[in-house]
Amino acid sequence: MQNIANRWLIFHAAIGFLAAYSVEADAAVIAKTVALPGSAILIGLAFGWAGRSAGLLQEKSFSKFLIKHGPPPEGYVYAFQLAILTVLVFIACALILIIGGFGLSTGSHANDEAINRAILFSVGSIAIRESWGIIYFVNKLTIQYYCVREQELADEQNSEGIIK
Repeated sequence: MQNIANRWLIFHAAIGFLAAYSVEADAAVIAKTVALPGSAILIGLAFGWAGRSAGLLQEKSFSKFLIKHGPPPEGYVYAFQLAILTVLVFIACALILIIGGFGLSTGSHANDEAINRAILFSVGSIAIRESWGIIYFVNKLTIQYYCVREQELADEQNSEGIIK
């Protein structure tokens, strides 16, 4: 919960409201033409990067290193799960807008549309952040992998030099 409900939530709400009042298009149109295709891209990225991390984690010596020196494995799994969940919530928001909106009414159609857009943009901003977070995480994991691998290769080279 603290990955979403933190100080960055204010930033995402601000992004949502700034975008909502900067864009005048109908919220349902934005949901159809931008949010749904964008969420498909985010889901693809999440699964692609999850696959990349799974490949790294299956390497025996790197797994040993992570078990000894890394954070608990739950952190890896839940980071991917949260990213996918936020994208699914983004998709749900888009679908709700397409079928008529959130049902919030201020008495002004213009304000109601702006609120719908603000919700969509805010949730989209969170989904982008979480998706980018797993890309960042896998890149850090990759760098760690190559550092471990570099050490293994150096050890092999040293042991070959000693044997000869």
